[in-house]
Amino acid sequence: MYQLSSVNKRVEEFYPDPRKRWCNFGAPRNRTRTSRIQTTLFGDTEKKISWQWHERVGLIFEEGHSPLEYIENLLTESGFRSPDELRRAFEIPSNFLACRMLRNKETGFVKANSAPAEVVLRQALILGYCGPDFYDPTRPVIWTRSRLVRKLELYETGDFYADN
Repeated sequence: MYQLSSVNKRVEEFYPDPRKRWCNFGAPRNRTRTSRIQTTLFGDTEKKISWQWHERVGLIFEEGHSPLEYIENLLTESGFRSPDELRRAFEIPSNFLACRMLRNKETGFVKANSAPAEVVLRQALILGYCGPDFYDPTRPVIWTRSRLVRKLELYETGDFYADN
């Protein structure tokens, strides 16, 4: 048995009897164990609960150039007044997707300075709809430096439970 050493005032209010604040961890404290969970829902086709890969997005910008200024200039040069106009011009995923952050070492990203404007603007549009964890095309497009330099893989969210 082990008594919690840092019992805060709130716990003491709910459990005024100190005997109820004892916990059994099942072993002496020196025999604790840490286990890492090593599984994923992302793209593992052998599992029935995996989320299907949709696409990889990411832009590579030249050093010393502002990604936000570059995209905004490209937008106006291409004849668009706002990022919302891009939605009607390009075919993008229409459903809610999960995002997984990738490292810069990965390949398959678009070089913003050498790719066609349509490809760069489509990638920027998708990145503008991506929050920290999810792509949501119902939200407004938000372009910031941190959003435009991210490298992501998008996954279609599926069921968490396998069929019995």
